[in-house]
Amino acid sequence: MPMLRLPNILLSVSELSSLTISECELPSSLMVDVLKFKSLKLLSLTRVPIYEGVIEYLTTSCPLLEEIYLKYSYGFTTFCVYRHLSLQKIQILCKSTLERVHTESPNLRYFHLTNKNDKAPSINMASCNKLTTFCYEGAPLKSYTNFLSNFPFMENLSLGLTSPCSHVKLSNHSLRRFELCLNGDMEEIDRRSTRLSIQNSLQRLRCPRCSKLVGRPMDAASSSNLAECVNGVLREIYVNVEDSVTRLILRSFTLTRTRLLNYLNN
Repeated sequence: MPMLRLPNILLSVSELSSLTISECELPSSLMVDVLKFKSLKLLSLTRVPIYEGVIEYLTTSCPLLEEIYLKYSYGFTTFCVYRHLSLQKIQILCKSTLERVHTESPNLRYFHLTNKNDKAPSINMASCNKLTTFCYEGAPLKSYTNFLSNFPFMENLSLGLTSPCSHVKLSNHSLRRFELCLNGDMEEIDRRSTRLSIQNSLQRLRCPRCSKLVGRPMDAASSSNLAECVNGVLREIYVNVEDSVTRLILRSFTLTRTRLLNYLNN
């Protein structure tokens, strides 16, 4: 069944403040007629074909836009926003190839990208220095160190890495919460370039099969079901960042029995 195309008259609704489109084609005259969404603050597109240049055109034509959501829309390889002062929240859920993300939004607070492609896109958000929350799921980005140093107010960082990553190096002093979901193994989290220091090596260990919560490392080491606690271990580590307590959560972190025993005994 062909997808419904929205009428061109939609582009002239100047009082529209929120627009949600799902599984429809955008008006045929979108890139030709003058867009009159001068009051639009929220734009959500779900499973909508979007061609190159449409995102840039929409954001440029909507000066009051504060939130943009792209949920499994397709047809574009770049997401570009230029000199947008009102934009505060961006969420992109993408199954198709996304090669480049470039946004110049100095008041952006929240950014979430889920990239189902095997290759990570290049991300340029250097001007978004008010960003407080960054969530990324996909193939490991090339560099987390230089990337995070651009955001002096970053408080929440969530990384879901879908392929092996040897290490993550953090260099952000305002970080309050760090969530890391791994599909594979990680050898090191490097904190040498930051003021991040582990306060307690291990507070709690939860077995995903029996849901038993162990209060101390030695309790876990002496458990008869230690082999059952190897895969899918949830570790909660409390760390100190500039005299404030931060929780570092490592989920889906696969360990061998030997490495787990060594970790618990250290």
